Amino acid sequence: MGLLTAYLLASDISYTNVVPKATPLEVGRIIHIIGKESFREMMVLRLIDNEGDEEDTALAYAKLYQYLCDKLTEPVKRAIGFDVYSLDYCLCKRFQLAYVL
Repeated sequence: MGLLTAYLLASDISYTNVVPKATPLEVGRIIHIIGKESFREMMVLRLIDNEGDEEDTALAYAKLYQYLCDKLTEPVKRAIGFDVYSLDYCLCKRFQLAYVL
C-alpha cells in the first residue's frame, strides 16, 4: 500500500472515531511527505515554495485551516463538511481542476 492510499484510508477511518482525526499540522506534514496535488496547489497559491521543508508545509497548512475556520460560519462549515481532511481534498481537486478548465 502506498503512502497516499494509507493516508486516505486512515482519514476515512477517522470519521468512524476508531482512530483520532489528524491535526492540521499533521495533515500538513503528510501533504509534504506525499508531495502530490495538494502540495503542488499550496505552491501555486504561494502558501509554500519549492524550497520549503516539512515543517514549513505543516505550518502553512495549519494557518490556512485556521484562517478558513475563522472566516467560515458554523452553519457553512457543517453544510460543506469542513474539516482538516476536506480542506486537503479541496486543495487536491482545485489543482486537478485548474488543468481541465
